[in-house]
Amino acid sequence: MSDNEFDDGAWNDVDFDDPTLLTEIAKIEQNYNRLKEPVQHPPAKKPRLDPAPPERLPRAQAQPKRLVVDDDDDDEITITVDENGHYGILNDLHRATAPTPPRQSLPPPPSLVQQAPSSITSGHPSFKRPQLPHQNQATPSTVPIPTRKMQPPLPQLARFVQSNRPSPSSVVPRKRTASPPPSALELQLQQMKADLEKLQTSNSQLTTALKAAEVAKYSRDGEVSNLRRSIEQNHVKHNEEVARLMAAKADADKALMEKEKSFNKEIESVKTRYIMRQQELETSSRKHPWSSVRRQPNSSQVGLMQHTPIPKHRGTQSRSGIGGVHDTPAPVARRPRDHDAHRLAPQPDFAGFVNAFAPSSPVKSPVKARKSAKFIVPYQPQEERSSSPAPPSSQAQNLFGAWDTKDQHTPLRRQTRAPSQEGGDDAAWFSSPGDIGAEAAMDMEARPVTPENEEEDSIDLPALRIGQDEPEEIHALIISHRRDASGILSLQILLGADQSAEYARACSGLVGQGSAVGVGTALIIMAQILVKQMSSQHATLATLFDLAAALAYSFPSIIKLFLSSADPSDAALPPMLQVAEMADSILATEALSFLEAVCWRLKDDDADNISKLLRRPNFVSQAMTNDVKAAISFLAAVTSNPSTYSAVLAFPDRPSDDLTEHDIRRFPVVERLSSVINCDVDDLSEMHITALSCLAQISVSHETARTTLLDSVSLVPALINSTWNLVSRFWDTVQVPPSIAVRVLRHTIHVFHRIAFARGASNDLRDRLAGDRGGLDYLFTASIGRLAYADPPESLDEEIQEGLKKLVEFARDLLELVVDGPEMDDIYGAYQWEDPNGPRQSQEEDSSQTQDEDALMEDV
Repeated sequence: MSDNEFDDGAWNDVDFDDPTLLTEIAKIEQNYNRLKEPVQHPPAKKPRLDPAPPERLPRAQAQPKRLVVDDDDDDEITITVDENGHYGILNDLHRATAPTPPRQSLPPPPSLVQQAPSSITSGHPSFKRPQLPHQNQATPSTVPIPTRKMQPPLPQLARFVQSNRPSPSSVVPRKRTASPPPSALELQLQQMKADLEKLQTSNSQLTTALKAAEVAKYSRDGEVSNLRRSIEQNHVKHNEEVARLMAAKADADKALMEKEKSFNKEIESVKTRYIMRQQELETSSRKHPWSSVRRQPNSSQVGLMQHTPIPKHRGTQSRSGIGGVHDTPAPVARRPRDHDAHRLAPQPDFAGFVNAFAPSSPVKSPVKARKSAKFIVPYQPQEERSSSPAPPSSQAQNLFGAWDTKDQHTPLRRQTRAPSQEGGDDAAWFSSPGDIGAEAAMDMEARPVTPENEEEDSIDLPALRIGQDEPEEIHALIISHRRDASGILSLQILLGADQSAEYARACSGLVGQGSAVGVGTALIIMAQILVKQMSSQHATLATLFDLAAALAYSFPSIIKLFLSSADPSDAALPPMLQVAEMADSILATEALSFLEAVCWRLKDDDADNISKLLRRPNFVSQAMTNDVKAAISFLAAVTSNPSTYSAVLAFPDRPSDDLTEHDIRRFPVVERLSSVINCDVDDLSEMHITALSCLAQISVSHETARTTLLDSVSLVPALINSTWNLVSRFWDTVQVPPSIAVRVLRHTIHVFHRIAFARGASNDLRDRLAGDRGGLDYLFTASIGRLAYADPPESLDEEIQEGLKKLVEFARDLLELVVDGPEMDDIYGAYQWEDPNGPRQSQEEDSSQTQDEDALMEDV
């Protein structure tokens, strides 16, 4: 039994007078008092709050309380006090502490004499160490403190200690020793506690920061979502507003366009009435009497109006907004109505056009119809064909009609029938092949056959042979041919061109051959040799082409040989002329003239060769750019064949299957011809007549080509502008127009009339002019209306006046195709007036006319 363990009866034999025991008791009391004071823990260690003590059990069932080990007091003596105030001492490694009751509730320590012996246990005390006052506010530690199971005191052990304990006098007090230092595990545990506290602190901070970040993220996402939703809503609203504004703008633009359209129509109507009033004032001194016009609307009244006094107009004041021009305007005259609704429109008689594909027939004498004869056209060089031809013999004059000596470019021709007699059919004109093109323009009146002429024709004409391959005719043509009227012979130029043996053999064949085929073969060989010499033989090649053209006109069988190539490498030869050199080159002109001669007698089986030539890139455009007159003459000849007109209109680099409607309206050849005919009056020449002839040939060749010309975007405006320039020159200026102006105007009106009626009496031309904003409708109305209803100026020659009168019917047909109704009456009344000396109208007619005028003004 140890020294600090006693049983209940051990205190009876204690000697309290022993100084050693008293010293020990005093130390115990001091230690007890010290323990009652609050302990100041180091600042690094967190204060610990021990759990509350368990319920107090009855004394009979009292159990020892749980001990709490405190590592800070290992070096001190542990004294335990039970609920009865008994003390116990432990000297083990661990210190057992029991909760200390408050100072007010602690009983005073019993005296050593009266204190009953307390049970001394060999294990841990029954109660925990008393808690200090400051420990009640501390937080409990997160690390559990290991406890030991308390064992109850054994009575036998206490009795054994009492029986064997030595006497107090013989007990020697043990000397207090220092507690052992804390072990490494305890230090590690303390370090881990400190690290755990730091980790907990860091964890709490990170958790707080994470929560704050999540809150900020949720807040930011919410703001973005709200902002996106707001933007989408605003976008939808803006789109609706834009759509509404665009619809309102479209409606406003549509209404504005309607107003502008109505305003423009009103302006054009006012302008037309104003122009008509001005024309009425200007031509008032030359107007026919109103009564005579009403009685004879379609009769010619040019000769009746000479020395006519200026009439005095009568009528009511105009209410059209422009009535201030004159005080008493003339009443609106009404044009004569044609009650024959089925009257056929007169077709233009294309002067000089030849049906090259009709079978040739001999020209019969008027007297001896049973005797057939052929007329040989004497050969003329190129310069002579373009100049004044020699007058024919008297027999030819009597046979073919009167010779027109007024126009030096008009060849010998006859008219088979008058166009006005048949009513609408095209007139057939026949002439020699060399005279077609620029020279075929003027109409020739057929000379009537009189008895005097029959007596003159009693002489029999010799047999005239054209196209027969007779050696004497071929030799005569080759030997007598000259390219220039005053130049040397063509044969002399060709013989000295080259000194090679092959060329010499070809020249021998040219002179020695007695057939057209042999002569053509020799010319082809000579041309191939001269072409290889390039630029040194331009004049010689021009002479050869002119001779070949003369042979083609006289002997058609040679044409097929000219169009066939015996040398396969002929197409690979480089060109002799550049584009810039063709303008002033006689070679280009003669080559185009040769092609023109070939086309006049072209057969259907040979048309494909010409079509290949026309489809070559830039062939037509380059030819028309450099030598326009010769190129247009060639085109006028080639388009007369129905098999080749499509090659003229086609695009050179595009197949016909890929053409769109836009391409068909803009053919290159038509565009170029339109630019040629649209020129000033002072610049007129034979080239313009040839261009119009080419367009006429295209319109006659096929109905599809005729419709294509009507749909062209440039041809109809060019014809209207050219007509306006010519008509204005005849009526509005004092300058004398050139003599060729009448011919150009006649060809223009004829071509325009032919194209306008391509689809019959349809509204295509009217709709096209109504949709144009360039003033074409005004130019058409003013020019064609004046040509249809105005009298030719008296200052012009009688010949020009007669030429203008021939165009009246065509102009009226064109005008009725586009303009009709009250506007037509305005146009007619602008050039008519009432004769004051003539018979007056009846009162009923006068009142009816006044009512019609008032109704017309109200409609306008």
